[in-house]
Amino acid sequence: MQEENSRLEQLQAEVRALKQRIVELELLDAEHMRIGREALLESEKRLQNLAENARRLQMEINKRRKAEEELEAERLRLFSVLDGLPAQVYLIAPDYTFHFSNRFFQERFGDPGSRKCFEVFHGRTDPCENCQTFKPGGLIACEQGEWSYPDGYTYMVYDYPFVDVDGSRLLLAFGFDITERKKIEADLTLSEERFSKAFNSSPLAMTITSLEDGEYINVNDSFCRIAEYEREEILGRTSQDIGFWGNPEDRQVITDMIINKRPIREVEMPFRRKSGDIGLGLYTAESFDIKGQPCILSILTDITERKELEIEMMRLDRLGLVGEMAASIGH
Repeated sequence: MQEENSRLEQLQAEVRALKQRIVELELLDAEHMRIGREALLESEKRLQNLAENARRLQMEINKRRKAEEELEAERLRLFSVLDGLPAQVYLIAPDYTFHFSNRFFQERFGDPGSRKCFEVFHGRTDPCENCQTFKPGGLIACEQGEWSYPDGYTYMVYDYPFVDVDGSRLLLAFGFDITERKKIEADLTLSEERFSKAFNSSPLAMTITSLEDGEYINVNDSFCRIAEYEREEILGRTSQDIGFWGNPEDRQVITDMIINKRPIREVEMPFRRKSGDIGLGLYTAESFDIKGQPCILSILTDITERKELEIEMMRLDRLGLVGEMAASIGH
């Protein structure tokens, strides 16, 4: 009996130990489940963060791609505009190679390909000695100037340094064809030289005055001789200053006629010499501009002696008639 009781107590102890083990296992399982749940929540949170980061990254990628596409579109539009300009446009690197050339450039010089600027423009094998575009050390300087090329044209070239998107230094150049303008300027210079020679050597008294106030801008030797002034005494002064007009109001009359575009051709007018003597002249005038300033080109023919001779001839003629009348009455 005692043995059975001992056996029973042992079984009961084992049952209690088993229950305790079950409780411990349940507690351990609960802890594992808690840890698992926390790990799962943490994983879900990290996954959400990763998803959010991926979404933001994709948005940034899309934004950057759109910006790059817009930049490329702008670049293409810019090149399209540059390609259509009636001027040469090109990009040159510090090694003198072309990174871009527009249609106008290629029509004049051909496709530069891998050739360098001094080869294309001047047929040289090395850089030009006087080239100031690329400074030592790779620094690029702004400059502008007129260039005549073997194609027979003259260009006004403007150089602008800039840094490309990849950090490389380039030179943007615009070359405008000024060949025709230079020809016009040369013709104008020649015309001005011819006019100056004709003006200064003319036997007729000629002056150039300001329309506004009558200031003498230029006078020739013939005018100085008639007016009895040295050239230096006249230039910078007005006709009123030297009292040139025999009738002071004549100057305003002439000005009004020019403003109203009425012709002034050999109008008989008195004028005053430096000595105070009054002469008589035939006055012709024409308006024109000098660098935007309205001026009057005047030509004066001194007819003082001729007029005096005419008066004397008329006097003698009258005396002759009187003599004839006297002879007729006497017979």
